[in-house]
Order: sequence, then structure tokens, then C-alpha cells
Amino acid sequence: MIGKIVQGKSFRGLLNYLHSKQDAQCIGGNMAGETPRELAAEFRVARELNLRLKKAVCHVSLSLPKHEQLDDEQWLAIARDYVMGMGYQDCQYVVYRHHDQDHDHVHLAICRIQMTDGKTASDSWEKRRAEILI
Repeated sequence: MIGKIVQGKSFRGLLNYLHSKQDAQCIGGNMAGETPRELAAEFRVARELNLRLKKAVCHVSLSLPKHEQLDDEQWLAIARDYVMGMGYQDCQYVVYRHHDQDHDHVHLAICRIQMTDGKTASDSWEKRRAEILI
């Protein structure tokens, strides 16, 4: 499995991208919204807890080799393990599955702000930690 992490500023931009791909499916997460607008409104609640943070968006893509494939439940289990293992357990996240490439993959949109206290989840050595976790 290969992982890629990108930090950004716009939840709405990321959600529009994730939702707009052909055959894109929102397969889970810990949020109630179903559309990019609804999800962005939920993310905004956490965003308001820490306005000083410049890049609150964490976009993670997890990809399998071409010959491997997982079902939605397996991807959700991997996403939950990733969120917990990277220290985002108190953060909002949503998982999208795409079918636009010749390899099976999902995208996680994660808010780096913890809902419990408004503090930022650590991104220290995040690429190295993700590599070990994956």
C-alpha cells in the first residue's frame, strides 16, 4: 500500500474534488453530511475552534497495487486504523472511494483540529509515521 499526505486550507475545495470524480463514493467516516456543502459546514465547526491554524486540512490518499482490491468495509477498517494510528482519533474525517484509476484507492479528508479541545493534532514526522503505519 502507498500513502500520500497533503495539507491544505480549503475543506470545500477538497470535498468538491473528492465528490466530483466519476463513480466517487463517500463510504464512511465520523460525520453526518452527505454532500460537499454539508460536510464543509461540519468541518467549519471544528475550524472555528482554532482559527490560528493556517492549514487545517489533511488529505490522505491510500492506494493498492493494481492486482489487489478491497471492499468498502476493509477500506473503512484501514481508514479507522490510519486515523487512530496517526493521532486523529478526536478529529473529524470522511472517506471517499474512487474508481478513476487502474488501482484501488481511497481518499481521507481529515480536520487536523481536535473536537475535544480545539488543539491541533501533531503533524511532527507525519510522513515517516504514516510510512511505518502503512
